Amino acid sequence: MEFIENCFTGPNYPASVMMVLILTYGLMVALGGLNLDLFDIDIDFDADVDIDGGVTSIGFVALKFLNIGNVPIMIWASAFGLAWWTASMLLWELFDQASYHEDFWRTVPLVLRNVVLGVVATKFITQPMVKMFDHTDNYQPEDLIGQECEVTTYEVTADAGQAKFATDAAPLLIDVRSEDGPLAKGDRALIVDFDPEEKLYFITKPDTEVST
Repeated sequence: MEFIENCFTGPNYPASVMMVLILTYGLMVALGGLNLDLFDIDIDFDADVDIDGGVTSIGFVALKFLNIGNVPIMIWASAFGLAWWTASMLLWELFDQASYHEDFWRTVPLVLRNVVLGVVATKFITQPMVKMFDHTDNYQPEDLIGQECEVTTYEVTADAGQAKFATDAAPLLIDVRSEDGPLAKGDRALIVDFDPEEKLYFITKPDTEVST
């Protein structure tokens, strides 16, 4: 009972709530009540994000660095939940419990500290998983030419854009460019060429005549 009480005390409370939600989700999946990818969200990043483009661009780079989008979001969230909860409980036992006074403004910094430690730990936990979900090496550029893909960024232009190519496993995210007008997110497109130096695929609308 003392352990459970500590789990839901002070800075440990939010991490423990997240762990309960993750465990509930895992149990529901195991029992067949939920689909494994129910909360899986495609988080796609443009590889050509301009760092000088503002806070949003920097935020995308930071998310990608932390492997959000490089591994399925629920796997990342589960690893983060466990790391956050572990950090919270360890620091509570070692340091926080002895000097803690129940006060909102004293609790918030402790929660933020634990979140940061959890995020850093999650980066290292998920790093070995990145290769498991990266199928780039399984497909050569010539395999994709003539195949269809789906635009995943807000739009694809002659300067920027990404699309996903369906595989037997996780979709393959590729950097693409369109030279016959912009394409919007969700549009289907035909892969017509590849630039090996820039590692870019060129796409066009499926009903566009492609000259050879």
